[in-house]
Amino acid sequence: MTTFGAMDENLTYTNTSDPDGLNMQHEDDGDIPPGISMAGVTIGVIIIGVGAFGNVLIILSVVLSKPLCKSSNIFMVSLAICDLFQTIMVKPLYVHTYIAGEWQFGRQVCLYALFASNLAILESILHVEAIAFFRYIIICHPRFARRLQPLRSVLIFLVILYVVPLLIVLLPALPKINSGEVVFNRKIMFCSFVRHSTFRLGGVLKKVIFLAIAAAFLLYCYISIYRKVRESGRCVNERGSFSPSRIRREMALLKMVSFTFVAFIILYLPLSIMYGIDHERCFPFLAYFLGVILLWLSSSSNWIIYGVVNRRYAAAYRYIMCGTQMRGNGRQSVHSDYNNSISRSSLQSGMTYLNNGHRCSSSTYRGHRQSSAGCRKYVTINSNSVN
Repeated sequence: MTTFGAMDENLTYTNTSDPDGLNMQHEDDGDIPPGISMAGVTIGVIIIGVGAFGNVLIILSVVLSKPLCKSSNIFMVSLAICDLFQTIMVKPLYVHTYIAGEWQFGRQVCLYALFASNLAILESILHVEAIAFFRYIIICHPRFARRLQPLRSVLIFLVILYVVPLLIVLLPALPKINSGEVVFNRKIMFCSFVRHSTFRLGGVLKKVIFLAIAAAFLLYCYISIYRKVRESGRCVNERGSFSPSRIRREMALLKMVSFTFVAFIILYLPLSIMYGIDHERCFPFLAYFLGVILLWLSSSSNWIIYGVVNRRYAAAYRYIMCGTQMRGNGRQSVHSDYNNSISRSSLQSGMTYLNNGHRCSSSTYRGHRQSSAGCRKYVTINSNSVN
């Protein structure tokens, strides 16, 4: 899966001195305008700083916040690590290119940037899909989920998430690594191999199909989760003892992951489609520059989505950044308030759980019994054993 298709072998290229002594070319797309060069450096440095801060904040939130320190949030940490790597290990190379006006790091580093960028993009998509699938198994197939060990299952998923994209990105490029002509395009700020122009259109089509399939799978998982959670809520509410905390958590996670995926598509597709349809390279530098900035934002904006959509992440952010403590006036810290509220809701919800039996034993039921199937259904949905 290539990111922006391939460079066109029918176009002209200029050879540049390569520190590696290997074949390295620049596509003849003109010099970078001074205004865009200055804007690229300024905005690029800001995006790198914000992205590094935000992704580290996600990692610290999951590690330090007890409500977030659960096995399923390992996916969030893994995605943040991927985005952090892309932010601090690849983007500075492109920012430097805006300063120098051309790629000055040679063919080997250009290949590294090519593979790292493609891998990060693919990892972002698959992580979102894995989060949706993991929640789908837990909520919609609780009996199967109970047989799984949460941490081991997540670790197996992570191995798959890293091995499969690595094979998808590297295997098609192996024959070309030593002999293929590598070019750098100043408009899209990206390295690639020289191929025929038909491959560029095919690449755009493959990306659109891949994203459509990913969106359909995500939609199926979360429609199933939504229906299951709402059905469980109605079933228990009829007996007057349901705590809505579980529904709120699942709905918040649904919105957070959905918004993350939609934001990624909005930020990723414009540059890819623009370059795929611009056969004559007639689009202005400014249009490509805006597409580049949007793509850079894709790995630096997830933390903002998490904080806006999910209260747990917002509370963890406030605790990490503000760190308010107990005062003489009796005020509690944000973290303390948050943990206390979660503890009370968890205790209230926990009173309604079934303890491996066929009777709902909460005092709020006042001795009423449910059917065996009804009790098991409610308890498996609201169980916190796998999260």
